[in-house]
This record gives sequence, C-alpha cells and structure tokens, in this order.
Amino acid sequence: EERIRTIDRKASEAETQLQIESKSKLNQEAINRKLVSENQKLVTSNKDINVKWQKSEQDRLQMEAEARESGEQLREMAEKVFQLLERLKLSELGKTRSMEAMRTKEQEVIALKKKNTYLSKEVDKEGKTRVKAELSNKDLQDQIRALKKHNSQLGQRCKE
Repeated sequence: EERIRTIDRKASEAETQLQIESKSKLNQEAINRKLVSENQKLVTSNKDINVKWQKSEQDRLQMEAEARESGEQLREMAEKVFQLLERLKLSELGKTRSMEAMRTKEQEVIALKKKNTYLSKEVDKEGKTRVKAELSNKDLQDQIRALKKHNSQLGQRCKE
C-alpha cells in the first residue's frame, strides 16, 4: 500500500510537471509564432526598402549620366562660343549675325549651367535618400538579428 501511494504521488508530480512544461511549450510556441510574424513583416519591409533603394539608385545613375552629358554639352557650347568670338575679331562683315549667334549660344550655356546645377542637386538628394535607405536597411537587419537571438534564447530557456 505504501508503494502504491509512492507511485501515485510520483505519478501526480510527473503529471503536474508535464502540465507545467506543456503550458511553457505553448507559451513558447505562441511567442515563436509572433516573432515569425514580426520577422515576416520586417522581411517584407526590407524588400520594399530594397526596391525603393534600387529605384533610387537607377534614378541617381540616370541623373549622373544626364549631368555628364550636360557637362559635355556645356564644354562643347563653350568651345563654340570661343570660336564665335574669334570669328568676330577676324571679320567685321559678319559681325551682326555672329553677335546674335553668340548670344544664343551664351543663353544655351546659361540654360545648360542651370540644368547642370539642378541635376547636381538632384543627384545629391538621391545620394542622401540612398544613404537613408541603406541605414534603414541596416537597422532592419539588426532588428532581425536581435529577434533571432532573442528567439534562440527563449528556445534555450524552454529546453532547460
């Protein structure tokens, strides 16, 4: 009879321990599901940021190409203006037409300078946006690592 009581007491203790472990496991699973959900949201957010960053990078590269092209056009225009100035010095006959052409070219140079300045500002903005996106991406990756570490620690605690 004493043996039966001992076995019954041990069975009761084992059942209590099993219930405690089951509740702990259920809690851990709920936490894990929540962390997986948060992780998926962060991964989705990270993908969105990467898409935006890639678009920003493409825009920046396009603007840089346009700026380079504008710079080349500016140099070409400047050369043409200097050629026109030389022609004016050499010839008085075509003075009026050459002066008009020079003014037009100067206006084009000014317009190109303004365009070049605008494009340079836009490239700077895109660069800043890209840096912000990279920092945001790094922050999200750090958060994911922290969540994974926390999840791992919780898993270790459950195993203990």
